[in-house]
Amino acid sequence: MTLRLVRESSPAACRAAIRRSVWLSRSVGANTSSVLRLVLGHGAILAGLGLIVGLAASAAATRLLTAMLFRVKPVDPLTYAAVAVVLGFVTVAASYVPARRASRMDPMTALRED
Repeated sequence: MTLRLVRESSPAACRAAIRRSVWLSRSVGANTSSVLRLVLGHGAILAGLGLIVGLAASAAATRLLTAMLFRVKPVDPLTYAAVAVVLGFVTVAASYVPARRASRMDPMTALRED
């Protein structure tokens, strides 16, 4: 069961699942903006989950790293917020390129490939 979970949550499996949903959406008449919203939504969800896990892990690790901090309190809300905003923006911006590519996909070509 664990191996199946790892295999199904791999980046390749996620890309294949998103590709199939985009192909299906495009073949039933979805427009460009809805495909962009779909792909960017997947990227935003993954970014949000990563930010939550990362912020929790960094808050837990501050006790170990307190000696290395310079002029920053161990739990500085401004630093956490700034890092979360920057990483969230970068992640959504990185999702934009695949979203544009998916929105320009021809549905007939996609159906023939599958």
